[in-house]
Amino acid sequence: TIPQAVTAIQSYAFYHTAIAEVTVPASVKTWGKYVFSGCAKLKTARVSCNSIGAFAFTSCTALSSLTIYANCRTFGENMLTYCESLTAITYEGTIAQWNAITKPVNWMSSGEQSYNDYLKKIQCVDGYLEYDPENNVWNEVKNG
Repeated sequence: TIPQAVTAIQSYAFYHTAIAEVTVPASVKTWGKYVFSGCAKLKTARVSCNSIGAFAFTSCTALSSLTIYANCRTFGENMLTYCESLTAITYEGTIAQWNAITKPVNWMSSGEQSYNDYLKKIQCVDGYLEYDPENNVWNEVKNG
């Protein structure tokens, strides 16, 4: 767990380390690039700050649990590239809040691609979004 006193995480801070689980507190206001990139043993990440940096989890091949809190407002480019074990994201807000997050086209993939072939679902408190690879869109499925 990153301490509440931390307000910035520098580029490559945990790059290629053996970290297995991480919680990023709301106190973190700035991320460098590649903060957790290449952490092959990282399985669980919880992010409660208002942004996630570029290339944050690139090549975290074991990452299978990512929880993003509702106060998150921006995603960096390529933040989930090569995270083959990540099939779903748990988002602690509504579908409307998820849709309001500022995301570059390539937030979950590399280059100009807008999608990867593993992330299929974004679970929100009022339903979920399911990826339709045929039409390259996220479809909303509301609870009830």
